[in-house]
Amino acid sequence: MRSLEEVVRELRAFAGAPHKSLSIYMTLGPRGAGTNDRAQLMELLRPLRGTTDDPPSFEAAVAVAETSLGRLRPRPWAVAVFTCPARGLDIIVPLRTPVESSAHWQEELHLAPLLAVLDEHEPMLVMLLDTRRARLFRVFMREIEEIETLRRSPSRRNPRGNSPGRARHGRSGMPTGMGYDTGIEGHEDEGVRKHVDGAIAMLKRADPTEAIGRILVGGPVEAVSRFLDRLPAAVRSRVAAASNLPVNSSPAEVLTHMAEQEAGLERASELELIEELIEGFGHSCIGSAAVSEAVADGKVQTLVYASGATVTGFECSACRWIMPADSSAAPERGCPRCGTPMRHDDDLVAVMVRRVMSLGGTVEELRGAGADRLRAFEGVGALLRYVPASPAAAGP
Repeated sequence: MRSLEEVVRELRAFAGAPHKSLSIYMTLGPRGAGTNDRAQLMELLRPLRGTTDDPPSFEAAVAVAETSLGRLRPRPWAVAVFTCPARGLDIIVPLRTPVESSAHWQEELHLAPLLAVLDEHEPMLVMLLDTRRARLFRVFMREIEEIETLRRSPSRRNPRGNSPGRARHGRSGMPTGMGYDTGIEGHEDEGVRKHVDGAIAMLKRADPTEAIGRILVGGPVEAVSRFLDRLPAAVRSRVAAASNLPVNSSPAEVLTHMAEQEAGLERASELELIEELIEGFGHSCIGSAAVSEAVADGKVQTLVYASGATVTGFECSACRWIMPADSSAAPERGCPRCGTPMRHDDDLVAVMVRRVMSLGGTVEELRGAGADRLRAFEGVGALLRYVPASPAAAGP
């Protein structure tokens, strides 16, 4: 069975044009809720049926989607369905978090809601350890899996040491061991070091390509400190938080703790991203006019938009130039780049998302305080692939 990451890579690489594809998002609710999924699907598709210019192709895509939904077992909380019979596409993605139900019939797959869910719930590794045990979990989409467990063998007394309660004496005749073998402490410290190194090796095995961007470490302060000190710098930079979560915590307790941590980390990351957009010093832009132009020129590496943001505007069918409706250019005179008549679009943000993804860029949907801050700038911003040359640097 393919991983969700592999499925998303296939969807992002899919090119259906000139054929249209059907993208459907549905929240089905908890298992056993008794919801009539087909009735919900038909209600979502009803507006599209009245506007499609190719009813046979549309109905063929709907039939594939219905069949895929009927085969889906067990029933997930939500689902994303992508079909294009002309190109042989039939992919259904079970989701463990609710999504806003919607349906889209267009040449490009509508991936923004799916990518937003993945961004909000990106995979995380959780390492819990003390001086005797280490446990590694993978958390993704509100599900947890314990990957590996490490137990340290009990320390053995130094064979040359004295028995507890018997002091060792040096050449001066003074006791040196306070009643115990001083070699035990060094032996214990060496055992802890090897245990920590074993936990680090366990972490590397779970993520050999360092694809997971966030790691959380929990346990007693001393054990966590030793673990972090011995981590390679490249791995330590991905540790998002450390806590005193006990090593014997149940998976349910780890999951609850992670949900609290994840929400806070995501919001903090979004606020940092907003500051980077505002103070980008040439490698970012913000506002619908600047971002539309950067997207049209293929300069955007990361498109950022506030959840629910909408920008109305125009798109050229020839050169694919896009601009917001309040642009200084007059669309009735034709495209400012090539003169071709432009068509009106009620959701220019969706056009930007598809365009950036088609060029290998990434998309970030912001919520909470980060989204509120971005809405002051028309709800869109972008990090650019490169810093534009200044007029002086560009030369005559």
